[in-house]
Amino acid sequence: MIVYEDLISMILIVYVWFRLYVNHRMTHENKMTYFRGGVALFLLLILDQVWQYLFITQSKSPETDRLLNGITCAIFFLIPFAMNSVARLFRKRMSFWIRMANYLMMVVLTGIPVINLFVPILSYHKDSVFFYAPFHLPYALFELASMVFVVHVCYMRNFPFDRNDLVLVWFAQAIVTVGVAADLIYQALSVTWTSLVLCYLLLYLAIEFMYAKLDPVTMLRNRDAYVGYLYRIGGRGFTAAVFDLNRLKSYNDRFGHVEGDAYLRAFAQTMRKELVLYGEIFRIGGDEFCFITKELSAQDAEMVIRKIRKMGKCRPEFGDYPIDFSFGIAERARGENAYDTIERADAAMYEEKRLTHAHRREDVVSENGKSGDGMGD
Repeated sequence: MIVYEDLISMILIVYVWFRLYVNHRMTHENKMTYFRGGVALFLLLILDQVWQYLFITQSKSPETDRLLNGITCAIFFLIPFAMNSVARLFRKRMSFWIRMANYLMMVVLTGIPVINLFVPILSYHKDSVFFYAPFHLPYALFELASMVFVVHVCYMRNFPFDRNDLVLVWFAQAIVTVGVAADLIYQALSVTWTSLVLCYLLLYLAIEFMYAKLDPVTMLRNRDAYVGYLYRIGGRGFTAAVFDLNRLKSYNDRFGHVEGDAYLRAFAQTMRKELVLYGEIFRIGGDEFCFITKELSAQDAEMVIRKIRKMGKCRPEFGDYPIDFSFGIAERARGENAYDTIERADAAMYEEKRLTHAHRREDVVSENGKSGDGMGD
């Protein structure tokens, strides 16, 4: 007997694998993590097919019951490996207590199916009929809570999702919740397996869409994300600051474009680290960035940005690079188009850039004049 829900789920997993294969933005480590999670789900579905085949073809006996129970326990054993695969990517970033909670979760979710092989605390079979043991309810609720924990700790804390991506994450959690409810109320395990695969698909799509809106050099949100963000702001007020590095071309000419990209990345990540509490920062051009905040007035934003510029260097964790940029700030006027606000900030930035270059030329001329006087003497 073919369980067509399982067959559809297998096709969806293969579809995710194909998208992983052609995705050029994700790192190899991220790809392998998602692939391993899909393998666990694929094995789960194969075991479900085997269970259905044995249920139909084998005669009722204690041996058949033990075999079916072993397959069921193997299926439950695979679930935490499928849902926890992403946690391995961020284990180093987790605090000690979150890491311990993650280990405890894995021990409980994998240990109970093993115990169930010998003592029916989770489920059992009698005359080839599947029954739940009393401990199945708390186990299923703990499993659901663990999934929510993994999604929150591993996805929502570590990936720079925007609101559209988060909607996919929330839908993924809602689908799993419905799947667990179907299991508890109707013992509809095939619905539960399908919900896990749909969750796997939606979480992957959220990651893929997020990477599509990230600049690969600086790992800031790119221009597409910037346009979407301005659209979602609607008529609300905000303050915009536009930055432009002052000497990137000469830096590239002197050290090469590889080192120039490293400089861009260090600057971008420093600005993100310093400004993340106030708003969003985007790379909108070659060496041009835009910071949008709904928390700060133009005056407060200027104070924060000038403080960053006085640092003189990027944060040490991002490399030993200078911080030398021009910027302009504009606060949205009532009824003003959002792009007009950005244009005013951009114009202010270019005016500061012009004045900066003019002052530097004057300094060079002054230094040359002093040198000439000294030589004449």
